[in-house]
Amino acid sequence: MKIDVLTGRPGAGKTSEMIEEMTGVPGRYLFASPAIHLMPERVEKLREKAAEAGTSPVIREVHSKALLGGVGGNVRRQIAEAPDLHAGDEHVILLAMHEGTMNADLSAYAGWHARIDEVPNVLLSGAFRVPVTSGAMAALYDLEEVAEGWWRIAPREGTPDVSAFRQDDFLQDLAPFHRRARSAQGVFVNIGDWQDARARGVEVRWWSLWTPEEMAAFDTVAIAGSGFFGSVAHRAMERWCGDAVAFVPRPVGREVEHHGGHRRVVIRYFTGSHTGSTSFWTDTEDGRRCLHAVRGWLWENTPEGQFWSCNSALLPYLGGSMPGRHCQPKLAGTNRLDERTACTLVYSAKAQAQDETAMRLFGVSKEEVRASREDEDIKQFVMRGALRRAEFAGECHVNLYDRRQAEMLREYLLANGIADEAVVEYVEVGIGGIAKPAPGRQKIVVTPQQEAERRRRAKEADRARKRREREEERAAKAADGTLRGRGRPRKEDGAEARP
Repeated sequence: MKIDVLTGRPGAGKTSEMIEEMTGVPGRYLFASPAIHLMPERVEKLREKAAEAGTSPVIREVHSKALLGGVGGNVRRQIAEAPDLHAGDEHVILLAMHEGTMNADLSAYAGWHARIDEVPNVLLSGAFRVPVTSGAMAALYDLEEVAEGWWRIAPREGTPDVSAFRQDDFLQDLAPFHRRARSAQGVFVNIGDWQDARARGVEVRWWSLWTPEEMAAFDTVAIAGSGFFGSVAHRAMERWCGDAVAFVPRPVGREVEHHGGHRRVVIRYFTGSHTGSTSFWTDTEDGRRCLHAVRGWLWENTPEGQFWSCNSALLPYLGGSMPGRHCQPKLAGTNRLDERTACTLVYSAKAQAQDETAMRLFGVSKEEVRASREDEDIKQFVMRGALRRAEFAGECHVNLYDRRQAEMLREYLLANGIADEAVVEYVEVGIGGIAKPAPGRQKIVVTPQQEAERRRRAKEADRARKRREREEERAAKAADGTLRGRGRPRKEDGAEARP
């Protein structure tokens, strides 16, 4: 099976090329997008390009927010049944989300063409402990051995749908697990009997991988993703599929080229002593102090014309009256910000504990996960601004959190000819000397005063312990009738007096 991968840096027109193909060449297309907020822009562009091409395709959205205006029913079922519904249409473009496409049965799409915008999140993994609820898991799922050390989850007949899991106070965290278990790709776990999960300390590890083999019925399949090759998704699919799937790079025809003028990008950062993470920023006093300092500078020094974003957990700390337009951090695919010359992204997307199973299975390092997520999101975010336009000449300003991010972006912009000049500037806001705690248990630093107080309390505790032991011994003797009063013992009757 061959998969065309449209390559090129952000702004090279990969999505536009797909749209022009779908509107200009009549046929039946399934167009999968990464984010639901992109749908209005996608539909508008499709209609615009169809009018230019003189075609009249049926354009239909199939996702959760389109149900009221379209054919009712389950999204997964709508996608699976679309080929029958549109069998009489010679030119149709069906817009769906990545998640809906990956969860649907696509076996009826013979004669169709699949077009996937941006690299989908094909790999999920995690772990959980169920020493008490293992019985409930056994009632929901059978286990079928598929490979040494791995069993496939098989939902039993009558198992509730994902919405029921989301409403369950105890099992709602397993909703992603259950959604994948009900999909064509399924879920694999490391235990063959749910009884084994009752043992103390046993952790059930699971993973699920979607591959393009699910799209074997399509006549052609193409993915538009500048960071596909070398991504975690590519690494996992290539290892799992082997020779069954060939990923063929297809450079797009349009690149961001200069049409005169000079492009200069100023990249600012706030610390070189540590990198950010949501747990550091929100769970530690130093992290919150860093956010407060960065926020103060941003609020005073960024223009109203900028666009900005951050991890959702940081909005209570950075939001409010931040100048500019707030966006989602994952901005792949939109063209509505390309007049703006300034942006801010306070963001982290590193490997999490739930990624450990997949990293072990597919030989992916934490650094590879971080680069595939964080670096690619930063590149996509910055390239949504004026740098996206080939005719732009002038200066852009980018604010990132740490030096590693700033230097990565500088190298990327220069290496790809996106900027003629890119400079990195450090902004002093008082957090340059703060270091993140090292992983694992932290050594506690104790002052002399704290040590003296600790010893005093230890002595008091020791005296109290000895006093309790004496009282307990006295109570036991009293109960046995062997308790002696104070002073010399009294002489028994008939006893001779001591001379």
